[in-house]
Amino acid sequence: MSPAEAVMRLASARLPSAEDSSARKSSSVFPGAEGIRTEVERLGFQARWSSIDPQDFRCLDLPTVAALEGGSYLLVHEIRRGMALCEGTGKVRVQISLGLLASTCQGSVLDISPALPDGSLWQRIFALILTQRRAFYPILWIALLTLAMGLLTPQFTRMLVDQAFPQGAHSMFTILIIATVIQGVFQSWMSWVQSRFDIYLEKRLSFFIEQGLFSHLLRLPFPYLSTRSVGSLLQGFSGLATARDFLTGSILTTLTSTLTAIGYLVMMARLMPAATTMLSLFTLLYAGATFLVSRHLAGLKTLEVAAQVKERSFLAEMLNALPVLKASGAEQRAQERWRALYWRKRHIHLYGQKFRLFRVNILALLQGLLTRMLTFWAGFLVIKGELQLGEMLALTMMAGAFQSAISGAGNLYLQLIMMKPQLDHTRQILDQPALPPRPQVESQPLPAPVVVQDLWFRYQPEGPWVLRGLNLEIRPGEKLLVRGPSGCGKSTFLKLLAGLYVPERGALTLAGFPPEQARHFLSYLPQFVRLFDRSILENLRLLSGAASRERLMVAAGHSGLDELVQTLPMGYETLVNAGGATFSGGQRQLIALTAVLASSKSVLVLDEAMANIDPIWKARLLRSPLFLDRTVIFASHDEDQSRDGPTFAGARQITIGSERHEPFH
Repeated sequence: MSPAEAVMRLASARLPSAEDSSARKSSSVFPGAEGIRTEVERLGFQARWSSIDPQDFRCLDLPTVAALEGGSYLLVHEIRRGMALCEGTGKVRVQISLGLLASTCQGSVLDISPALPDGSLWQRIFALILTQRRAFYPILWIALLTLAMGLLTPQFTRMLVDQAFPQGAHSMFTILIIATVIQGVFQSWMSWVQSRFDIYLEKRLSFFIEQGLFSHLLRLPFPYLSTRSVGSLLQGFSGLATARDFLTGSILTTLTSTLTAIGYLVMMARLMPAATTMLSLFTLLYAGATFLVSRHLAGLKTLEVAAQVKERSFLAEMLNALPVLKASGAEQRAQERWRALYWRKRHIHLYGQKFRLFRVNILALLQGLLTRMLTFWAGFLVIKGELQLGEMLALTMMAGAFQSAISGAGNLYLQLIMMKPQLDHTRQILDQPALPPRPQVESQPLPAPVVVQDLWFRYQPEGPWVLRGLNLEIRPGEKLLVRGPSGCGKSTFLKLLAGLYVPERGALTLAGFPPEQARHFLSYLPQFVRLFDRSILENLRLLSGAASRERLMVAAGHSGLDELVQTLPMGYETLVNAGGATFSGGQRQLIALTAVLASSKSVLVLDEAMANIDPIWKARLLRSPLFLDRTVIFASHDEDQSRDGPTFAGARQITIGSERHEPFH
């Protein structure tokens, strides 16, 4: 089937109410495999093309799409007993062995997972849990069986003591003992099964939730991201993990124990109504104390999270600036500053721990006194003949389990209240509207010019204008040098071209598209590039947008990177440490520029991307055929712009900041 048909069939299978018109439209604009992936993301999923082995098909979230040789596609509905139920052209369904399917589609299958849906934070997480209801239902049934077993345990004890022992009923005694053993084994088995399901559900949700948050984060506007610290972003992920653990673990266990406690309360009321009333009053007092304590602990947690964000942000900054710290001899001062932030975080955490420990011990003392009071009371009734011994033991067991369940419910409430400050950073990230996903397609030559019309921009609503009334047209294939002193707005203009900022007034288009919708044409490279903690080859692949090895090697040969790599013992497999500190600034720029030149982008925006490269190598780069037929907009400081220095032959030059414009109102 065609890409458009594959998208429509997949949408019908996963979202029966989805309209086909948007799928048909998107697939006609961006055809092929990437058109399918883009439209699937528009339908509310995360998707990526993956090469997998036959045994890995069972791990896929079905239905999905498999790419066949020749540009055709299959819809894979389900996997059963080593066979795949597939649908092709004409809606004909056939069964294919996994081995044949893997060889036919060459292992290229769309790996689909649910994206974070819209709504509040909790609505998003609950919606993701519902997508995994097949795994959630067994957990719920096991919880209900555990509830029933828990209610039966005191009754077995009462029957043993009050009936089997006094009457000498050996058969009843044997039956009850066997039933108790079976019950214990069954409870252990259910606990093991539930733990396995809990782990499965937690791991799947962990992947979906954190992947969804990361995907959302990558699509947030650059101005917002530039205002967030590293610690704040990390806290967003940490808070989301806390919410996941709360929903998949604590809440279900506490719900089961609370239902058990209600059953115990009903059974205790039949045996000792007065004692049950006293126990209920204690529960109300416990709930009130928990509410008051939670307010104080929530305030402490807010302070702790704020201190943790500051400490994480400072630590990340210092790790990135280690060479500067060592060169300037400021290590001791940095360590003292970090130690102060760290100990403030630990002091708040320690105070909270002490407060929680005091609460737990006081409540444990009160619960212990209450349990002993009930035991003495029930023992007194046994002596008077108003209560049997088995009933007293069952009552004591139920009272202890009831108090334990109520304590668990109180702890759950405390956990929920204390999660609020932990989730504030997560909520702030998710509340920011994200840009729509863009297709990753092969770039075509720029069919129309880059047009700038009356462009005005400033960073703050009341701040000074950085760019004022700028008008410009850049023809396809033209080389444009943007000149001007530091602070005149060169980098700002290039970031506007790259779609990182949006003009306050005026228009900026690439081939008729606004920059944020034309990134399949454009690649932006800043002056300071942080390389990844991977090999040189992997850095090239990442920064080029997954260009083929052949394209990378051709670009490296023209840029001169290949000569540098040949001097390294491990060649292209040489590891780059985080940030690329083991390479000079010019070498880092050369690696990044080679990756950009290996991409298929037809518009290159270079913000002093060759400032640190040796002039001889720079001249060689500028004469490289890799720049032919590409539109190149690049900037350089005035002191680096000597007319005798290397530049593109025939490059047009403009100067930003040389003309004065009156601000508009």
